Amino acid sequence: MFYEYSITPDVFDPASLGGNPATALILTQLLRGICENGMISDLHKSGWSRDIAKRVEGIPSQKTKANVMKLLEVLKDRKRLVRHPKAANDPADDVQWFELAREAHGRAPLDAIVLTPNLLASCGIDDEILIGLDDVLDSDPWLHRRRSATIKQQEADYRNLLPKVLRHAKRLWLIDPYFRPDRRQWTDTIEICASLMGQRGGDVLRGIIEVHTGDPGKRNTPLSPKDEITAWDQWKKDHFTPNYPHTLSVSMWGSRVNGERFHDRLLITDQVGFQIAGGLDCMTPPIGTPSDTVWTLLDEKDRLLWLGKFQEGTSPYDRITT
Repeated sequence: MFYEYSITPDVFDPASLGGNPATALILTQLLRGICENGMISDLHKSGWSRDIAKRVEGIPSQKTKANVMKLLEVLKDRKRLVRHPKAANDPADDVQWFELAREAHGRAPLDAIVLTPNLLASCGIDDEILIGLDDVLDSDPWLHRRRSATIKQQEADYRNLLPKVLRHAKRLWLIDPYFRPDRRQWTDTIEICASLMGQRGGDVLRGIIEVHTGDPGKRNTPLSPKDEITAWDQWKKDHFTPNYPHTLSVSMWGSRVNGERFHDRLLITDQVGFQIAGGLDCMTPPIGTPSDTVWTLLDEKDRLLWLGKFQEGTSPYDRITT
């Protein structure tokens, strides 16, 4: 549901876009689709961004240039231009940019490398990951993109779904009113996410994980907020901090009198977000039997709206303190 593409800079070259309006339209449709649920490899420590910026300036059609610049800005604002390691030397030509894309795919699998038909023909490599720009909108990786997925609430399914979601994430919000530190069905989910977060095929990108849970006093086995926080602190000390490089915080929220009910369950990063119908628990026998649940991609406006619900000043809930 969240995809990473590498697009070689020659795709943005004025020579590629100036002579054929259909090619320019394909590029803008590609970028619009990536804005929905994808990201682009910003190769050579953002050298890719700098290179294509120069090429885009030379696009002869003012409309095409404006559209491409606007869509690239959207991707940048959504943190979807994801920086990759700096190469030993600056790429000298399109072939060397292409080789950097293949190296990125070797570190952590991409969904596609998009390049011009000329570069694709000249490279002489038969690999399904390589897709010419003219064919990309009809390709299997593009046509099979999804905005929702039904999975089982178990570790194997989470580890299959989440690597690209968490690969470049710097912040992660796990939102479920039933999170608690004394049940592995919840803490296992936190550890699965922590083990995948920042795993880009090299040095781990350290991040921040926020767990947002409900009022511990409203459960079947109620705890005071003080006891709940003490239990979380002990779990972090014993299980989280020794094993993961990320920072973890836990916040508890309660409904106001006649106010909104805290019921929705979500996983949100600084890039993308999902609503999870059945909750974020990870069921492993003998704890319980994994059930099917559906994960649904959030539109960007909804992602921002739900983040605001768990920030003081904009939240419809009250933060519970000790």
